[in-house]
Amino acid sequence: MTDEDFKSELELFAGLVEAKKARGILVNVVRFRHKMGPGMQEWRVKNISSRYSAAGVQRFAFLLPADAPVPPMMNQSAAGEGFLTRGFNSAEQAMAWLTGT
Repeated sequence: MTDEDFKSELELFAGLVEAKKARGILVNVVRFRHKMGPGMQEWRVKNISSRYSAAGVQRFAFLLPADAPVPPMMNQSAAGEGFLTRGFNSAEQAMAWLTGT
C-alpha cells in the first residue's frame, strides 16, 4: 500500500462515517502493515479527522493485537481532533468504551 492508496481508503471511509453520522468508530489494525510516510499524520488530521468531527464522531477506537502493547499515542487525540481516541487489545473492551456500557 502506498501513501496515496492509504489516503484513498481513508477518504472512502470518511465518506461512510459522514453518511452514517457515526458517533463512534472502531478501526481494526490487527493486521495493518502500512508505514505512513512523512506528513501523512498531518494530512490525516487536516483532511480526515476534521470530517469525522463534522460528522459528529465522539470516540475513535483502535483494535490492536491481543498481545501488543498499546502505544501512548493511541490513547490520546491528535491536536485538532474533536473526539476521544483510545487503543484496545480486545474488541469487547473497545465496543464497551465506544458505547459507554
